[in-house]
Amino acid sequence: MPEIPTIMLARSRVEAPVRRELESRLTDALAARGGGRLVITAPLYDLDSEGPSVARLRAAGNDLIVLAWMAPRAIFGTLAQHGVEGQLGPITPEDNQEGTGTKEASTERMIWCFDLGQSAEEDEWLQRLEPMLGQRAEPAAPGQVEVLDEETHPRWYPVVDTARCIGCLECFNFCLFGVYGLGEDDRLQVEQPNACRPGCPACARVCPAGAILFPEHADPVISGHSEARPDPMQLDLLPFPSRPASIGQGDAQRDTALAERNACSEKSTEPKKSTTPPQSPSDDLDDLVDQVDDLDL
Repeated sequence: MPEIPTIMLARSRVEAPVRRELESRLTDALAARGGGRLVITAPLYDLDSEGPSVARLRAAGNDLIVLAWMAPRAIFGTLAQHGVEGQLGPITPEDNQEGTGTKEASTERMIWCFDLGQSAEEDEWLQRLEPMLGQRAEPAAPGQVEVLDEETHPRWYPVVDTARCIGCLECFNFCLFGVYGLGEDDRLQVEQPNACRPGCPACARVCPAGAILFPEHADPVISGHSEARPDPMQLDLLPFPSRPASIGQGDAQRDTALAERNACSEKSTEPKKSTTPPQSPSDDLDDLVDQVDDLDL
């Protein structure tokens, strides 16, 4: 019998009762099903690459099922940036099409990614996961639940969908904050994620392939919840700022991106305001009198 995948349930960063209730019910249902290990972690997007949760996932050699409050593309890309490698497991026949997974997988490990926002019913989730979990132990053994308590804080950084990335380096040229870098193979990587300015999705707007995701952004195209792609006729791969103006929607996208990037840049260079109240003229006079009194005349 093949080894049953490890299931990772990443909690929501939003303290919403409906989300916490689903997480609790689903944990109980998966534990009752038995035959596998369930790992509960802090929000996936907020995990530290050097933290215990990511280390646990890297060490697990078996297949992985991930349930998180993020789009599947964002889940898979975030895991890849954390060094948790594998091939994106197909959930429906359409998932075998271009645009999912990685261009080159260094392991045969399968990773199935699910957005918990798709259903609030634990029974429906059990039905969805049954094909991946395979045969259960007979009789069903109690499931092993491993809770990884890791202190996190809300983070903001780009996630690269490597299957879509065309290596144009638009994001690399556009970002002012040193977030992106090039690996030994000259492939794009998010080198300094903590340098990204919270709330700024500008690089995602200029990516002609739609390969840059910000999982917590409200726009479904930028968060990865929409599979929409830019019109190929709008591709314009010259580095900023030397590119000519394009026509139509691409021009509006660039204007928005420039405004977002410049606003974040201005915030980062603003001098810090002093918390000390300014002295009044009477304060200056009192200081002068005190200095005279101190003189040995």
